[in-house]
Amino acid sequence: MVFNKVQTFLLHRIFKDLDKRLFEDNVGFPIVSAVETGSKSIPYEFIVNSPTTILKNQIFVYNYLIEKLKKFPLTEHNFEFFVYAFEYQHLFSKKEKLSKRDVIDLIAYVVKSCNRPIDASNLTETLVSLINPSVKIIIYDFLAFTKKFTNLTSANIKKAVAMTYAYEVFCYPTINRCINKTVNLNPEIVRGFIRDYYFRYLEWHESVFIELVEEVPKYCTNNFGSDAEQTTAAILDNMTLSGMQSMQLLELLEKSGKEYRRRRDNL
Repeated sequence: MVFNKVQTFLLHRIFKDLDKRLFEDNVGFPIVSAVETGSKSIPYEFIVNSPTTILKNQIFVYNYLIEKLKKFPLTEHNFEFFVYAFEYQHLFSKKEKLSKRDVIDLIAYVVKSCNRPIDASNLTETLVSLINPSVKIIIYDFLAFTKKFTNLTSANIKKAVAMTYAYEVFCYPTINRCINKTVNLNPEIVRGFIRDYYFRYLEWHESVFIELVEEVPKYCTNNFGSDAEQTTAAILDNMTLSGMQSMQLLELLEKSGKEYRRRRDNL
């Protein structure tokens, strides 16, 4: 039953929603000669005005993506995300290997395309199953920002996308390299603090520098209870050993803040 919905949804996307100019060339695939779409028939109103080359390319893309979709655990809650992701990869990006910035572009495309409320955890799980492990971390950055909002409205999820674009500028590669030097402490604890620090900078203190070391005790008190003091000391020690405290954070904050404002205003 779910796969019937997938087929119908993909047909509608390819033959009605998407700009036909995307299919004017052979979109990287060989042109087919038969007007077939597996077990589904193309609705007449979708094809009556389609030029032959465009129609053949649409059919090939449909069949190609259907075969790819069959390999994934599709559900009522995730199949649209899979369709949008494959659309983007094969019709817009056309890259075999995605960078962190490419992955954020993919997230932005899915968010912009989806017309229903988005479950960020579900979206993250879907994209993680598609993306090269070397860049999956940026998806978790996005998820972390979505969790900071009490009410994840459409506007807030777009804001989280803009924050992820900015965080990529702020954190990678230099800050991330420092995080990965963490010893005697799970690096994810330091990573969680940096994400929280950056979110609060953008959401509450934009254009006002927040001293990194002053924020550690507040974060640990809010998140580690009776272990707050010990965790605070461990984070501060690691920040010192990794060289993070001596970095030019203000410059990184200013540069990434400009990226945030640009992305926020255009999403």
